[in-house]
Amino acid sequence: MAVCYVYLSPTTSDQWGEDWLGASEVIDSGGSRVFRVAMGAYDLRADDCDGNTLDTQWNVDLSGPVDWTVSGGGAPSSGAGLDYTLEPNFGSVSLSAGFMPDPQTVELVSGGYVDVAAQGLGGECGGYATSAPDFRIQWSGSSSGLRIFFVADGGGDTTLIVNDANGAWHCNDDSPYGGLDPLVDIPSPPQGQYDIWVGSFEAGEFVEGTLYITERDIYPGNLSGE
Repeated sequence: MAVCYVYLSPTTSDQWGEDWLGASEVIDSGGSRVFRVAMGAYDLRADDCDGNTLDTQWNVDLSGPVDWTVSGGGAPSSGAGLDYTLEPNFGSVSLSAGFMPDPQTVELVSGGYVDVAAQGLGGECGGYATSAPDFRIQWSGSSSGLRIFFVADGGGDTTLIVNDANGAWHCNDDSPYGGLDPLVDIPSPPQGQYDIWVGSFEAGEFVEGTLYITERDIYPGNLSGE
């Protein structure tokens, strides 16, 4: 497996930018390359010579030396799965019932190489996601319901997978209110940790958008609640 294209983009940017290898350079299997960038958080992507994405890493802290090993090649080994013990890709938040502002929003990117349907979680659990959660909520207090949904920037089709504080899985493909954006309702949410994955329908497909966390009656297509 050779790497022909490498992209190192500041996390704050919505563009991958130029290939860092240049037109004629290739990193052959077992090879290595050192890149020097200004300190900060970056998204990393490596493609093969046909332009297929081998590996993507989000929000990587490059304030010091970092080793990035590209094992590549699409879907991971059969032992890979969703792992709520890993650090989330796009951060975490502690929320209590009645939190403000409501909704809480997080910009993130869906997708990965873990086949969610193959994990045997049941229901509408599908798509492709990363092993690590995309976002995490530490929840406390008593509420009649917690709603989590994702709105894609350009109309991409995504899935939503939530592991609640009791270890139960909640999944959705298309919101019951219509459209392709997924939505999960958790009635009387138990206190504790909630891990959230946003999947894409194809392995290696990445969809930018916004995750919403709310106690209000809002949903994709009606963010005002009116």
